[in-house]
Amino acid sequence: PTSTLTLDAGMGGTEQYVEIGPWEASEVNIGGKNEGGTYGARDASPLLMRQGYDEADKRLQMNSTGAVMIQSAASQPILIHSNPTRETNNAGGDIDLLVGSGDTGHGGNMSLTSGDTVDALHRGGTLKLLAGGNNNTVGGRGGLVKVTGGFAGGVHDCDLQEYVCAGLPISVATYEAVLHGCTSDCGFYGAHGIA
Repeated sequence: PTSTLTLDAGMGGTEQYVEIGPWEASEVNIGGKNEGGTYGARDASPLLMRQGYDEADKRLQMNSTGAVMIQSAASQPILIHSNPTRETNNAGGDIDLLVGSGDTGHGGNMSLTSGDTVDALHRGGTLKLLAGGNNNTVGGRGGLVKVTGGFAGGVHDCDLQEYVCAGLPISVATYEAVLHGCTSDCGFYGAHGIA
């Protein structure tokens, strides 16, 4: 036998909402139960949506500190669209990915990493960054790709001794030489020096 629970705000009226525990509830669990019969993960997840009992079946989870995890099933994509179909007389929507500001320690990091693979004769995932195009023949221009470093407002105690690149300490002199390029000067008898 199967069971279905339907929550419907109805067809009439101007405010059609379905609210689940908007004030008093400290946790909302929607989906299957954990292996062993325990429903949800209620000691750790104030918000949980899942497709089954396995750890990999969690689709949307917020823990007690407010951290949010979104994961798809194996080989399935996660799609985030802003008006994916073209609208008439409307501008395209924006998608903003922001790391919040703080007042203690370094600013929050953001990582964008494509997938690994161990399959023979195949490559890792491609990381693609593509600006929007414009096919209009009257002044149509493609979108820009901008990469900008953060603003530095320091006026003292700004001297750096080294950078850490991929976990490897690099001196400032070496970093700047690589960044700006080295000039090779030919000395006597074919000896080369690096300026």
